[in-house]
Amino acid sequence: MPAKKASKSTLKQSVASSASQSELNQTKAIVSLVLGIAGLVLFWVPLIGLVLGIVALVLGLKAKKDAEQQPSVYGGKGLALAGLILGIISTVLGLLYLIYWIFIMLFIGSMMTQIY
Repeated sequence: MPAKKASKSTLKQSVASSASQSELNQTKAIVSLVLGIAGLVLFWVPLIGLVLGIVALVLGLKAKKDAEQQPSVYGGKGLALAGLILGIISTVLGLLYLIYWIFIMLFIGSMMTQIY
């Protein structure tokens, strides 16, 4: 019988632990992840993907730092890391796309001056 009591107390501790983890503040990490996904999807829209990527990157860094420094208050370290990575990717893609369009516009402008 003592084994059953031990397993019941272990079960109660794991339920209490999971309940306390769900109460951790993960807002910055979730927002970072959502903005990172949106930036990745919208990187082809001039400046929108770039801005979303930068915001996701900054929020991801803050959320990761908060989760590491105060794990009893903030959670979502994995979400923050995912948002950070997606923010970096969408920022790089947004920058590359912006540079691409700048070169296209310069090329078209130089072609127009040669025609006239």
